[in-house]
Amino acid sequence: MKKLKIILLIFIGLISNINKSNADNIVDSLKQIVANSTELEQIVALNNLSDYYLDISLSEARKYAYQSIILSQKLNVKTEEAFSNKMLGYSYYYESNYDSSIFYFNKALMLYENEEYKKGMSDIYTALGNIHNKKGEIVQALELFNKSLTIDEELNNYLDKAITYNSIGQIYVNISDYSTALEYFEKSIEIFKKEKYDDGLANVYANIGNVYYDWEKYEEALVYIDFALEIFLKKDNKYKIAGLLSNKGMVYESMNEYNKSYECLNEALEINTEIDNKFGILNCEGNIAILKEKEKKYKEALNLYNQTLEIALEIDYEEGIISTYNSIGHLELLLKNYSSAKINIHKSLDLSSQNGMLNEMMISYENLAEIYNSTKEYEESIEYYQSYINIKDSIFKQQSLRQITEFNTKYELEKKENEIIILSTQNELQILNLKKQKNLNLFVVIISLLLIVIGLLIYLRFLNQRKNNKILENKNDQLVILNNTKDKFFSIIAHDLRNPLSAFKTITEALSENIKIIKQEDLEIYLNKLRSSSDSLYNLLQNLLQWASSQTNRLTSTPVILDLKHIVDKTITYLIANASEKNIILNNKIPENTNIFTDKKMIETIIRNLISNSIKFSKKNSEIKIYHKETPSYTNISIEDEGIGINETDLQKLFKIEIDTSTIGKSNEKGTGLGLILCKELVEKNNGKIFATSELGKGSIFTIQLPSNTDKK
Repeated sequence: MKKLKIILLIFIGLISNINKSNADNIVDSLKQIVANSTELEQIVALNNLSDYYLDISLSEARKYAYQSIILSQKLNVKTEEAFSNKMLGYSYYYESNYDSSIFYFNKALMLYENEEYKKGMSDIYTALGNIHNKKGEIVQALELFNKSLTIDEELNNYLDKAITYNSIGQIYVNISDYSTALEYFEKSIEIFKKEKYDDGLANVYANIGNVYYDWEKYEEALVYIDFALEIFLKKDNKYKIAGLLSNKGMVYESMNEYNKSYECLNEALEINTEIDNKFGILNCEGNIAILKEKEKKYKEALNLYNQTLEIALEIDYEEGIISTYNSIGHLELLLKNYSSAKINIHKSLDLSSQNGMLNEMMISYENLAEIYNSTKEYEESIEYYQSYINIKDSIFKQQSLRQITEFNTKYELEKKENEIIILSTQNELQILNLKKQKNLNLFVVIISLLLIVIGLLIYLRFLNQRKNNKILENKNDQLVILNNTKDKFFSIIAHDLRNPLSAFKTITEALSENIKIIKQEDLEIYLNKLRSSSDSLYNLLQNLLQWASSQTNRLTSTPVILDLKHIVDKTITYLIANASEKNIILNNKIPENTNIFTDKKMIETIIRNLISNSIKFSKKNSEIKIYHKETPSYTNISIEDEGIGINETDLQKLFKIEIDTSTIGKSNEKGTGLGLILCKELVEKNNGKIFATSELGKGSIFTIQLPSNTDKK
């Protein structure tokens, strides 16, 4: 079941002029202004009401913003019209409706630009930056934040600058670079302390608490949440107090301290009920329901979810409605109320499909597969399970692409750090040379008195200097190799990604433009090409992620006893379509009950890459053989093809990422060598070896040598 996320107290604009602690009186005053004052005063009051209701009811916030826009356009008050659009942008941002949010923020930005109102422009740049950050578009987000910072510097808007630092910190939170995130939060704190802006300070403390929560450093998270609570308690800001207590409750839940979690959540619920904060009530009841479900108190959890559903429907909170229907359906499944479970899950699925919410769709399909399996409607269960797998694959591909983006970002940061290290090394060398010169001058002055001693000192100094120079040279060589390896690595990504993506673009354009006239046989050809491109892209991403994991020591081998013939047969089923295109026979000559002792996923990846390479470089109408040889010490697994072959010089270039392998061979189907590099990494993690033998024009044999079962044990 999907767990409700802890509330993240990120602010994207300065706190409203409305004092939340005197909310009732101020709201009444603003409504009196709307009813009895001039139209210009009404516009300002409506915008303040919209700002106030952002914390309570997004539908109310939008209602007042739309009323303000109508009056602003009537009186041609552009800055107030821009403010109203900004409020609309925030309201959709809080619902994660980023397309609508960007639309209204851009309208506000255009109005502010026309009025040359730079303070407003800065606010919008920060808001848009937050959206791009949420969407994983880090480069665009940083560009927008830098625009905002430039304006803030020009206007000496230190508070806005602190808010932008806070937003930049969130970028590093999203790529799990928590140390850098904390550095930006500290910059924000420094400004807020200097400006004595307690509301901003408390919000950053809350954000730091959330960083430590994500970092799974729960004790530190509680410390910073308490810092924020202390400030908001003094101000009697009940909205923030309730939100922080809810956060604190979920930290205790992660620490499995359920009694403390209930205490915090119930206190937050009481405050939210007192101030009629619908969002807060929904959040608290939902989090309490999570605890009840963990304790297997399913009926109590179900009652709470039904209450949260009523609130979500009342305030038209679509994301909450979808998530709660899924949660209710899941609990009904656990209680074996299958009919009710189906109804609720289908409601969630219909809404999430309309809104393109893949995670909720995946949860719905998984629940439906389990429900129909429980009711022995196996065909429907299989159908929904297949839909679940398809959605899961789509989410995985999105996550993989995002991981590549994050990896690239971290690479750029590391590259800059390496440049700094090189400069530092050069400075150290200059300092050493200066010291050497001073020492030589000193030696000249006293050489007549201490000739033997000075000679000895010079000799020792020379040895020491040579040692230092060798150390510095080694460091420089290591840095050069590191940068060359990274450059080569990303050139591999660019090469292999470009071909399948270009194929996707070309084929989809052709399909789109000719869909009404295209013939069935042509359509099948296009779809096969799309499938081939997607297979290439998926295999590259799989290889890339596994290689990256191995480089960061996050890939560990878990050896088990495996049936080698079964592994090879399974791999052949995935690749037989590719082989058929060239009429190549894949001949598995490994006998039944041939066991090996190695990591299952790693050996599957290795064999898949080697057979795929053999298909790529084999001639048409040829055969690829897979066979093995066992000795008391090791097991050899060989893949032999009848392809173009490799000369002796090129054989030495294989399995090395720093060497360009795209020119090896005379086949039109070039490769970058990433698959072979990954194979080498994975084989070595299983204490094995990989090597190749080949003869031009006669084919190649790639062999994996693994230790025997007894050796591994």
